[in-house]
Amino acid sequence: MREWPIKHFIAEKAYRFNNAFYSLMQKQKDVEALLLEHINRRIFVATSIFLPVFSIQAILFWSADLNMASEMYWRRNILWAYAAIISFLLLILIVSIYIGKGKSKAVYSKALIYGSFLFVITSSVVIVTIDQIVTPSITPFLFGCTIAAVLFIIPPHIALIFYIYGFVLMYKTIETTQMNSAALLSNRVNGFATVGLAVVLSVILWQKTVEGIHLERHIIAQKDELDERNKKLSYLSSYDSLTGLLNRRQMEVSSQQQIEKLKELKLSAALLLIDVDYFKTINDRYGHPAGDKVLSQLGELLAKHVRREDLVSRWGGEEFLCFLNGATIDEAGRVAEELCRVVQEHSFEIEGHQITCTISIGFASVLAEGSNPLIDAYHQADKALYRAKGSGRNQAVSGHCHTLN
Repeated sequence: MREWPIKHFIAEKAYRFNNAFYSLMQKQKDVEALLLEHINRRIFVATSIFLPVFSIQAILFWSADLNMASEMYWRRNILWAYAAIISFLLLILIVSIYIGKGKSKAVYSKALIYGSFLFVITSSVVIVTIDQIVTPSITPFLFGCTIAAVLFIIPPHIALIFYIYGFVLMYKTIETTQMNSAALLSNRVNGFATVGLAVVLSVILWQKTVEGIHLERHIIAQKDELDERNKKLSYLSSYDSLTGLLNRRQMEVSSQQQIEKLKELKLSAALLLIDVDYFKTINDRYGHPAGDKVLSQLGELLAKHVRREDLVSRWGGEEFLCFLNGATIDEAGRVAEELCRVVQEHSFEIEGHQITCTISIGFASVLAEGSNPLIDAYHQADKALYRAKGSGRNQAVSGHCHTLN
């Protein structure tokens, strides 16, 4: 018999581990999606800038006045290289626009990023190799590695593989055009240093970017949590927690707003003050939790049998207040009588018990005169409710009949 608690413990731990693992993987996917979107935007901006820059460079190379055979040979190869680079940049720009419109999956975004990374590294090696014909400089390789590190925020271990590929490619290709052994050695050493610098830069930018995304997500989550709490606080400050109806404070505010509108439209309005008959008997017989459930269901019943434009609130204790928009005193009387009938015929099912009750209602017109029409109407309705209670309960009694002028 002792193995059951152990099995339950193991199952619970496994369930929590699965939930935690799933949550972690989901967060990683979210971070990856944000990174891909961020890098795709960078690629779009970069290609939009580099396309005209490389085009201008190609024009400058083509228009240069060169006489030596080696220089002309160098220019011809550079122009071919630039033509290929411009074509690939145009292709990358088109693909980045397509991906930016949300018409592709994450795998295509990754393919674009990694393909563009390899393109930048390979292009820089090609240009350096051609440049060795006229100069022992590896500036294009330095430029390409730096651009790749800054532009493509990818995991450092993948970036390291790409940089190693670039260094090995440069190590082998420049010996085909650089015949000076000392310059060849210097370029290879400087190329190695360039790769090391690019790797360090990639690691730093990757860490900073990922930390920034996590921080941004954390701030957004806190903001969402704060907004949710504010909504709950706003709800609690405006609605009764037991019945879900407007509370007394919000009822006063909303009713006053409706009164101002009705004054402008010269329409009437009325108040219904509702009290549950012998509610103490229900609490004493079935308990206060059952009494609370009766109030909750009664609130739903009242809200269901008034119009959508009317206001219903829990005024306090077992009292409810209804504000009937645009209703005359006669219409208010009909509504009050209907509510008395509906409640009398309704059976509240509470914990296996069928509980019935009745209500008494005092109703009055809302007056335009006075400093506080709502309170004035409430006093009239309260007096009418008192008369309803004294006349046998389960009935609706009218206060002074006035119309909103």
